Amino acid sequence: MSNKLKPIADFFGDLISIPILIVTGPVIGNPIGTKILAFKVVKVVFTLTVALIIAIVCFSSLAQQNDSLSSRILSKETDSYLADYNAGKNKTYFSEQLYNFINKYDGKLVTDPNGYFNGECVSLVKQWQNHISVPFLYWEGNYPKPAFEAFVAGNYSLATPTNKYSLTTIFPKNVSTLEAGDLVILTGFPSHTAIATGRIADGKYELFEQNAPNLMSPPNLSFYNNSTFIGAIRYKPKN
Repeated sequence: MSNKLKPIADFFGDLISIPILIVTGPVIGNPIGTKILAFKVVKVVFTLTVALIIAIVCFSSLAQQNDSLSSRILSKETDSYLADYNAGKNKTYFSEQLYNFINKYDGKLVTDPNGYFNGECVSLVKQWQNHISVPFLYWEGNYPKPAFEAFVAGNYSLATPTNKYSLTTIFPKNVSTLEAGDLVILTGFPSHTAIATGRIADGKYELFEQNAPNLMSPPNLSFYNNSTFIGAIRYKPKN
């Protein structure tokens, strides 16, 4: 039997043997039989408890993610950042670079600039940082929320200032101030990150993102409810 399947076989073996030991006994007055029964009961109860905890955590995580992504609305190009840009609206410092970036990567799965983590949300954000010629650093194992929280707390930098740019954070919630090129951190499990376009429409904010709404979804434009917003990082040109 495969070593991977042995724990499963042992569990069901214990589960089946417990009633047999109780029925066939005699357990009372038989110390060895009592110890065997007690050991099997403890093993089964422990395994079931661990399985229940894992199931609860997974269910809660999926529920949180689904709640976040249920607020996601795919942008139509006719009412999106691309259309606004072409119409000369909502232009800020990074508008032109973001426009070129979206045209380059829209619908195409990307890795990070080093060729790793294909299809991850953080990979697209790192590509954007590379596109505007700024360094990117530690991203907490590619989990955006803990990385951002550590960054805000001053524990390390995941986006560094340069001779050309300084940094500012949009934290906590203040979606109305988002501009094209801001690095946005969203709720969900294990959290999500994307690039703001600066467009706010019907109480929602637009993002260019990867790995949503499904795993390995290619880069696309979409709107999210404000409740999904945790914070953002912005590069500001130095005067």
